[in-house]
Amino acid sequence: MYNAMNESALFDPNDIDVVFIVNPQEVERLSKSAKARFSRFANRSYVEDLYDCHLFILRNDQDDLKNYFENWFGHSRSGEPKGLIRFYI
Repeated sequence: MYNAMNESALFDPNDIDVVFIVNPQEVERLSKSAKARFSRFANRSYVEDLYDCHLFILRNDQDDLKNYFENWFGHSRSGEPKGLIRFYI
């Protein structure tokens, strides 16, 4: 896993931002075919080109970065709350 922070991505207000929070031990336990599918969707340029969004990947133990992204993406520039969607897989 890697920390894919890209400052230019943080300042494009009309895009979709996706943050994956993963447990590396669970990723390691995936089957070979599931790892291949995960690797494809953990590939930042692949996802950005295919879905026209910004992708960030965090380990589940990176609490400081999780809080940062939740605060950054959870509010508009004027401080209004925005919706966040969480998927548990």
